[in-house]
Amino acid sequence: MAYFPNIEKIKYEGTKTDNPFAFRHYNPEEIVLGKTMKEHMRFSIAYWHTFVNDGNDPFGQGVNERTWLTDDPMQTAKNRVEASFEFYQKLGVEYFCFHDVDLVPESDDIKETNHRLDEITDYILEKMKETGIKCLWGTA
Repeated sequence: MAYFPNIEKIKYEGTKTDNPFAFRHYNPEEIVLGKTMKEHMRFSIAYWHTFVNDGNDPFGQGVNERTWLTDDPMQTAKNRVEASFEFYQKLGVEYFCFHDVDLVPESDDIKETNHRLDEITDYILEKMKETGIKCLWGTA
């Protein structure tokens, strides 16, 4: 399933583009001081901030629409992994970071929580191998 079906891979189009889904200043292949911009700027997506948080803040309720949410928390966790890797690829981002409890719903039973983490981290590893996208850091 595509979670962002109307968005193509984001590309550099320069400052004159009217495409709202284009890079205007970041050209990954442009050489700056002997290195490409891609080499200088190793972007990473923070999993919780981008895929888990609903966009709420001290001033109001969440506004983010999450097409991957289901009534089954583990299916939601798997969908979230799929959506995140689709997003990373469309942006051309090679790294992500996370906190352990970002990945799965916690259970009242630590063994169940750990089982859930094992299941999802195995799935993330599959996606990493499939795409070449790497984990910059994970905290526990």
